[in-house]
Amino acid sequence: MINKRIIYLIIFLFTICQFPEPSFAQTSNRSAIESLSIGLGDENSAADARYIIFTFDAGNKRSKASYLYDWESGDCRYERQTENAEDVVILFNVNEAGGDVFINKKPTTDESLLKRVRQSFQDDSYFLFMPIRIAKQEINAAELEPEIVDSKKFHVLQIRTPDSKYKSSKIYIDFQNGTIYKWDTYNADDKVSHELIVSRTKDVGGGLTLPTQFTDNLTGSSFEYPIAAALLNIEPQKFKKP
Repeated sequence: MINKRIIYLIIFLFTICQFPEPSFAQTSNRSAIESLSIGLGDENSAADARYIIFTFDAGNKRSKASYLYDWESGDCRYERQTENAEDVVILFNVNEAGGDVFINKKPTTDESLLKRVRQSFQDDSYFLFMPIRIAKQEINAAELEPEIVDSKKFHVLQIRTPDSKYKSSKIYIDFQNGTIYKWDTYNADDKVSHELIVSRTKDVGGGLTLPTQFTDNLTGSSFEYPIAAALLNIEPQKFKKP
């Protein structure tokens, strides 16, 4: 006669085999960058976002500028209107030196303005473009040990960007859905300059979902991208003529 304990063990093992592995066991095997890519949309969303137009609001009173960027060529078009109602257009390539400055559609030489705008692009696009750059592996991102924040587990990525005013960052990515929850920035002395919580995400087009509003826990201020859209086609002269 078969021992009752053996029968119970067989029944227990058979019962366990009927249930699939829980979802957290599957997500735990993903790297931080894989999870981030999922959070941005389908696998082609970031790759297909060639043109992006955006505005950035850091809570200051300066006139808001718009940027149109070609991810493939590195061409950028900057537009804004001054307090004197002058239309400023600056055309440049982020991968090359120089650029063309136009005021009221007339070419002008203003190297200091061109330099400021090139730097502004790097700083203003930082929070919008960085997730895409990480997903495309255009920037080195070090995966740190996961952390628990507000009782949830997060991947943590660290990036260093010495050419930006945000010298480095730590980005907290939800283990389950790959969305960005928290984003800490550090200055040149490795002190926290912003402790940002993502307060809004947006499908900017083509299934690409990006964080577009952040609230700073340190100051209560917010960073926002009022306009953020991925475009499939742009007239080529946008990057050549004012």
